[in-house]
Amino acid sequence: MVKLTNLDRANFKRMCRKYGVDYQLIDLEALWDSSLTRRENYSVLKRELKKYTHEPEVNLEKYEELSKEFQLEQLNEILEASILAIKKQDNVDLSPHYQTLYDMIDVAFKSNVPTLFIIGKQGIGKTFNTIKHIRELGLDYEYIAGNITPLELYHALYENREADRFVVFDDVLAMLKNKHILALLYSALWSPDNHRILKWRTTSKRLKAPVEFEFKAKCIFLMNELPRNKNPIAPLLDRCNVFKLTFSYNEIIEMLYKLAKIKTDKLTIKENFEIVDWIKQHTSVENPPSLRTFIKLQELRFVHPRKWEQLATELYIASKELLLC
Repeated sequence: MVKLTNLDRANFKRMCRKYGVDYQLIDLEALWDSSLTRRENYSVLKRELKKYTHEPEVNLEKYEELSKEFQLEQLNEILEASILAIKKQDNVDLSPHYQTLYDMIDVAFKSNVPTLFIIGKQGIGKTFNTIKHIRELGLDYEYIAGNITPLELYHALYENREADRFVVFDDVLAMLKNKHILALLYSALWSPDNHRILKWRTTSKRLKAPVEFEFKAKCIFLMNELPRNKNPIAPLLDRCNVFKLTFSYNEIIEMLYKLAKIKTDKLTIKENFEIVDWIKQHTSVENPPSLRTFIKLQELRFVHPRKWEQLATELYIASKELLLC
């Protein structure tokens, strides 16, 4: 059943304008047949319009294009209303945007699935809000970024093995290509009986931990994306929850305006709003900004208050590198 929607009504009005017909002369509700497809209904409407005019036919192939245009107009109206509301608020809080992230961290802490992969584009607050929530839980954590050897990882896991700790891995895609590290993580992240036992059999004096210990801590992996070849880490992903943190273009812009309301010693809130206005003007759904874009433009304006827009244009528009992440 194809119901008549507000989008259909808006498109019908456009069709009427195309034919030069007053849409109020035609009973759209009576003409619409829910047993027909949307395209068939539009054909019926087109034939009805022909009775009132001899103007060229409406190109039904443009239906999807018109629909997208109408949806973008609606989203833009919603965004402008949201921006106005944010500017009027005394206090702003970005936490609601990350509530699902916080909820998933709680699952890692409180359940028998103690590991969480958080996947999301760069510059959207993954690391900051993960650490923020761990601290709010009153827990300690170890932060590991970049490359690490298997033995260094074994030592780090031993030193942070207790149940009240998190081990946070950030930007460790290269690390996950090491088969010895993967073998360690397989044991660290899951056990059928919930007793995760790690072992390192060696006679080397470089080992500074027991050859065997129980790992009770929780693990979080922060990544911009998963590797194209997921086969090597498939067993790893199967042992944990995988959460994708995403924001729409409107959400990012709203978050930037909220960030702009945070007072600093360098710029006024009015100046911050002007920066976000510039970002909004020069970005789009297809080419969205990151939260870091705002922070970098703040520094640019602080150093060059009179020509920051010129520099921003040269740096970010001419080079087409708006994200700067």
